[in-house]
Amino acid sequence: MNKQLDVRKMLSLKRPDRFLDYAAPWVPKSPEELVEFMRNNPPEIIAGVYAISSLDQKAFEKAAEKTIGLETFKSLAELVWRLMSGEGFTDESWAELFKGLAVYGVVDAWFRWTGLVENKLRWRYLDAKPAELDPRHVLKWAGKALNGV
Repeated sequence: MNKQLDVRKMLSLKRPDRFLDYAAPWVPKSPEELVEFMRNNPPEIIAGVYAISSLDQKAFEKAAEKTIGLETFKSLAELVWRLMSGEGFTDESWAELFKGLAVYGVVDAWFRWTGLVENKLRWRYLDAKPAELDPRHVLKWAGKALNGV
């Protein structure tokens, strides 16, 4: 049975970890699982999970140092920042990204991202060039990761 995410409650928390059970079973829940996950998955999936996972930024950095490299991770993180904020997109092109995707999942992922940023679990790498990935794929995987698909 699908639990419905109470966004207001989630955003009011200092750390949204207790809502990690809303994530798919394949989403890493510990720093150790994150290392293995980053070793075995493509960048689009890593970026999607970064957008919704309640593991903190340092855990992602440490896992990246052991697997894909810190610079690669910084470029993924900067892409997610720009994508989730709509930065660099016209309103029309940003809206176009969401068409054809499971709206509930993507909107949930966006709210989750907002909560992580507000709780200072995500910060930017302004010196990093954003990864050149298909934003639609990153959003799709963020939605899948959050909604248990």
